[in-house]
This record gives sequence, structure tokens and C-alpha cells, in this order.
Amino acid sequence: MELAGRVIAVLEPKGGTSRNGNEWKVQEYVIETHDQYPRRMCFDVFGDDKIKQFNIQVGEELNVSFDIDAREWQGRWFNSIRAWKVERVGAEGYKVEEVPMVHLQDRTRYVSNPDGILSEAAVAVMDTTLFALEQKTGIQTVVVAVRQIKGGDCFDFAYQLGEKNGVGQKGKDNGLVILLVTEERCIQFATGYGLEGILPDAICKRIQIRYMNPYLSKGDWDSGMVAGIQAVRQVLDKSSGAPTPPEGESDGLLIFIILGCCFILVPALLWYSARQRNKCPNCHKHTLQQVSVRTISRVGSVRTEEITYLCSNCGHVRHTHRKVDDDEFHHRGGNGGPFLGGPFFGGGFGRGGGGFSGGSFGGGSFGGGGAGSRF
Repeated sequence: MELAGRVIAVLEPKGGTSRNGNEWKVQEYVIETHDQYPRRMCFDVFGDDKIKQFNIQVGEELNVSFDIDAREWQGRWFNSIRAWKVERVGAEGYKVEEVPMVHLQDRTRYVSNPDGILSEAAVAVMDTTLFALEQKTGIQTVVVAVRQIKGGDCFDFAYQLGEKNGVGQKGKDNGLVILLVTEERCIQFATGYGLEGILPDAICKRIQIRYMNPYLSKGDWDSGMVAGIQAVRQVLDKSSGAPTPPEGESDGLLIFIILGCCFILVPALLWYSARQRNKCPNCHKHTLQQVSVRTISRVGSVRTEEITYLCSNCGHVRHTHRKVDDDEFHHRGGNGGPFLGGPFFGGGFGRGGGGFSGGSFGGGSFGGGGAGSRF
């Protein structure tokens, strides 16, 4: 059965432990139809992974598929209306040309995150990893995380991202595109011709299934994407020997050592900063996760966004607000916000004024290499 309408209430989640010792969680929502005489229905979503996957917010237009059942408890019967599928009405999705190519504005950035699906800390770790990878191997990578894409074909979208933007070096065709589409529940790799030998389809699939999907299936986008990027780096690093500095140029070795130290130190500081931001003010555990970002007002080119965080331990919900200038956003190419706030880096690291100069893609070509999976 299905019902379409607008979400008018999100109730507090409930949870506990079953007789078998398994933890459970359920959250209820109220949806109202657009009929002449509107009807309202209270339905629930069962399971922490499903709650994070659907990520239902007040004000959204949804088409809810549900089952109706009844259960008995202490001589009384209770109806259960449980959603098993949720579709957002009118979600158009991105076209290939609408995805911000952040690398063109800053050569140290590789992750396009226009919907705020990934945290700033996760984006920073991936950018650092991929920058080091390109410096060592010459391999160019584009990572894109969006909620929805036009047409819903993850393979073709990832291929077009690589081909139309010329990701990779011309002649070597060593480009890689990693695409996450949360509404389609898909993760897709697309490889240039030059990577098909060292990163074959079977390895791409194995990385997704072994390292990424266990996290992505639970809505833990940060952990899944970071784990996948690290696994890809390990595979591609092994395909290239350590760089040999030119004879007589000791500065090259010094720069390499400095980059190596930064590669270790920066992720560690990012991890600590992210851990502090993920501390729940209610239960004080580090289990606060970003679950949604939505625009609540707009004045000219400046929009106000509401960011919702959910504690996976106690169910505490926290809302924060931020202002985003779309003019500045498009000029910089994407993610919005600084590289990293907090006590260590103040206003940012290469993301604000000054920063690094824009990069470019080398004109690489793509065939049909890569792999995709659903989670």
C-alpha cells in the first residue's frame, strides 16, 4: 500500500533491548495528504539503519510504501503501519554538468560534496589522501557524493563525469571517479583506460563490498567513503614505486618527508576535531552524527541551512544553523564551509581566502571500466 503527502511531525525515537539481547529502535512519523479533506497517518520505521537511510524530515513531500499488521499484547490488539520504502516527490537530481568540480578551484581538493552528505572532517581526510596519491603516482581522482542524480543511472553518470571533465592525464588515461548517490543506494567506480589493468573491475567490486558497503548500508557515509578511499590508495600505491628524487636535488627528498609528516599529522588532528564535534550534549558519548541539511530561508544569494544531528546512542536530536553565500559557493566550486574549524586550524586550512590555486584535469579518457554495487 502507498500514501503520498507531506510530513508534518517527526516523533522522538524509541528503543530498547529484546528478550534475546538484541538492541532495537523505532521512530514514528505523521504524514498528511493533499486531498480536499486531508487525511493523516502515523507510520513507523523500524531499525536504526532504516531510520538513517530514509532520513525523513518535517516538510518533505513523500510517497510512502507500507505494510499494515496487528499484534496482541496483554489481551489488547494494536495496529502497526510500517514503512518499507520511502520516495521523495519532485526530487530532480543533478545533471553531470551541474556537479561542482572543486579541483578546478583548488588543486588540493578532490571531493565534491554539494549536498553536505559528508562531514568536513571526512572530506578533508579524503582530500589529503588523494592529493598525496596524485603527487606520487599522477593518478587523478574525483569523488562525488550527492543525494540524487538525473536519470538514476549511476554507471553512466560516473562514466560521463570522468569523460566530460577529462579526469586523468592525456595519453595515460589514469583517471578515477567514485560516485555515491544516497537516494539510489549506489556506489560506483569508473576507471580510465590506463587504470583498468591495476584497478580491474573485480578489485573495485571487492573494495565496495568489503570496505564500503558495511558502513554505507547503515547510513554511515563518512566511514564508508573514507574506508573505500584508503583501500583504493593502497591498491594504487602498490602499482607505483616510491618516487626517486633527481640526483643532486636534496630539496625534493625534504619536501617528500614533509608531505609524509603532514599526511600522518593532519588526519590525526582532523580525527580529534571531528570526535569533539561528534560528542552528544545529552549522553556525552561520541555518537552524534549529521543526518540532514536543508534550506529553511533565503535572502538574495544568502541562504540559511538547518543541519540536523542525531545521537545513535540516546536518540538526542540537535539542530544548528549556518549561512551560505551561493555567489561565493559557486565561485569556489562546492563544498561550502572551511577545511577545518576548531582549536587547531582556526578559520581553515587552504579553503578560505588565499588557499591553493586552481587545478586542472589532463584530458584523460574513459572506457567502461569500474564496478558498482547497491547497499
